[in-house]
Amino acid sequence: MSTVAINSTPASPKKRDKVRKRADSIGEDEGESALPPSKKPRMGDEQIPASPGVPSTSTSISTSSGSTTRGDVSSQASSFTQVSSSVPSPRLRLDLDKLPPRYPVPLSRRSSMTSISRAQSPLVRTSSAGFLDSDPWPSDILRSRIVRRTASSASLRSMSPGPIATPVSEPVYAPESARNFMRNPKFVVDYSQPSIVRPQPPAAAPEAAPATEGEAQGASSNEVQPGPAAADNTVARNVPAILPPPGFIPPPPPPVPERDPRQMLASVRPRILGCSGTGILFFTRANRLHFKNLSANEEVGQIYRVQESHGAFTAIACGGGSSADAASGNHGVVAVGTSKGLVAIYNVQTKKRVASWLTKPVASLAWNNKILTVGCTSGSICHFDTRITPVEKMKEQALTVTRHQAPITCMEWNADGDVLASADKKGNVYCWKSGDKVPLDIGEFVMRRKKIKHTAAISAISWCPWQPKNLLTADVKGVIQFWTVDPKCKDSNALTPARLDTGSAITGVHWSTQCKEILTTHGYKVPKNLAAPPPPPPTGPLHPAPPPPAPDVENTLAVWQFPSLRFVTKMQMNTTDVPIGNSVTYSKGMKVVFAVPDQGKIHTCDVWGKRKPDMKIRRQSSLDYVGIIR
Repeated sequence: MSTVAINSTPASPKKRDKVRKRADSIGEDEGESALPPSKKPRMGDEQIPASPGVPSTSTSISTSSGSTTRGDVSSQASSFTQVSSSVPSPRLRLDLDKLPPRYPVPLSRRSSMTSISRAQSPLVRTSSAGFLDSDPWPSDILRSRIVRRTASSASLRSMSPGPIATPVSEPVYAPESARNFMRNPKFVVDYSQPSIVRPQPPAAAPEAAPATEGEAQGASSNEVQPGPAAADNTVARNVPAILPPPGFIPPPPPPVPERDPRQMLASVRPRILGCSGTGILFFTRANRLHFKNLSANEEVGQIYRVQESHGAFTAIACGGGSSADAASGNHGVVAVGTSKGLVAIYNVQTKKRVASWLTKPVASLAWNNKILTVGCTSGSICHFDTRITPVEKMKEQALTVTRHQAPITCMEWNADGDVLASADKKGNVYCWKSGDKVPLDIGEFVMRRKKIKHTAAISAISWCPWQPKNLLTADVKGVIQFWTVDPKCKDSNALTPARLDTGSAITGVHWSTQCKEILTTHGYKVPKNLAAPPPPPPTGPLHPAPPPPAPDVENTLAVWQFPSLRFVTKMQMNTTDVPIGNSVTYSKGMKVVFAVPDQGKIHTCDVWGKRKPDMKIRRQSSLDYVGIIR
């Protein structure tokens, strides 16, 4: 190893003699084997242990004064650094690649490196999954694992030796989070159908007493043998006796043994629950449409009774009626659809019918300002502009698009009103630009084409209110997927993270308008044999960590953070463990109203608090504080 000479001003002979005498006295007191006074080091030698696989040598790093050359050491007065060894070698090579993993000795006697230990050294080797700390590392990996550390005391303490402990960060919740405001539900309406009481069949006539043997013989002797005509009359006379008596109602057929719903995959329920912006709740009971004002203590009212020829209610959707519209006199409208294709629109305030027409069997409804979008069981989607009159002209000018090959389950327009998301029972989701007949190229690559695809029927979709391009899709297997609807993106449109498996059937999803959280309503837990397959492992050098496993959210209302997908809180019914059905938000998205079909009841629940407006700092001019000189 070559030595580096550091030139300095030669000391006077008197000072040199004092230094030599001081070094001699120190050597005599400590009993050291003395070196020549000219070669006495100023500081103690440090032994460097041998590297693994290298023969052990007695190596020392000494510091003395004098001028140096490559072959010898002279006694001139100059400070220099020399590495000496007992091995007869002209130079000593200090190889960093062959140092042991826990090298305890500093590599220099300089003050900048001797003041800290090896564990606080600026050169630190990070951990590797392929090698242990007790094994020597190859040189190429060691070089790639050495990083330079900052000189701050906090960084030195954080990388001190010892067991590696990953700090667990405490979750931070917004002041409006559901963790602070979610409360037990309140009972609102009992919409259970009355039980059907079947009339009892009439009592059977008492049987006649059997005749005696003599009476039977007398009757047979006096009886006239009937001819052909009499035989026909006898048959005709016996026909009414075979038929049931008038007013007889046959008993109900024996009940079919029902399967346990926990062992079956949940089905998508019709969306027959809606709420206007002014807090008017609309729901169905059998073949009747009812309403109730949630902001006032009023009785339940009836709007319409559907005829049997029009089928049963299959969809309800409320449009308009926001606080701004209500101030201007527009309280909004509500649209209903039936299984036989009837579409009717009613005014929320007057509860009177505005328009109605017949179309294909209705499966879902969605409003976009004055345009009503109707999703049919055949998979087609029709856009009706309700501003066009009369109705026949509106039906002629309606825009119809077809791409789904299964009944539509849910539809929703984004906050800007320019993109419609539609889903079906086969797990397909399409996004449509307003006025286009071809869906956007959105999703993940499947057979060289982008698709938004689930493994089960889509039960809910929702657009983010504060990010109009973010879309959430959920299915009956409890899987939620997140997408960014940007047709300009050439790669996958999946967000990061892109998937959350809750383990229980999802019946509804809602974004919070007050903070970055999501509300999900759940049914029974998905059986293991029907659960969705796990996602493929991530590929590539950099990928985000998977979200933590979801807790048990069966038959609950659960809240999650976004985008971390961290579980926040959940709420379960206090009475029984029953699945939750349809749900809608109201009161500016801070409350939710949901139905419990097995009980026939509707409840409301507080979820989020109201977000406080941002405080604006008023900047005053310095002239405001300057007094006026009179």
